[in-house]
Amino acid sequence: MKLVKKLTVGALALGISLSAFGMNDASAATFSGKISYQPDSNLGVIGHDGKAMTVNDAAVDISRFYSIPKGRALFVKNNGNGKSATVYKWDSGNFASKGVVLDVFIPVYRDKLGGSLTAGYINSGTVTWY
Repeated sequence: MKLVKKLTVGALALGISLSAFGMNDASAATFSGKISYQPDSNLGVIGHDGKAMTVNDAAVDISRFYSIPKGRALFVKNNGNGKSATVYKWDSGNFASKGVVLDVFIPVYRDKLGGSLTAGYINSGTVTWY
């Protein structure tokens, strides 16, 4: 019983904290499109936001770059199979002309989102950030 009370109080405190910063479902931004992958050879390269890229970092299309704060958690979903992952925005790319909204590293693309490397894209993806 004590554990349930502690968890409830903790969840309530987190909700209040996020609300204080304006972070709730009403402030979520979502966009959809293709999700592509970049080669692992780009790991360690300095991204547009000045951070060395790690496996859980991602690049957003430059058209969305300035509206998403650097380091922001992006919740990514492969709509084809329901798999999802959390990545962090630290880079940008010019790939909207291909319908791509997000570029992630291969381990996230293949292992967490279930994308096919031979297909080259996850055709139906959703990206949400708060």
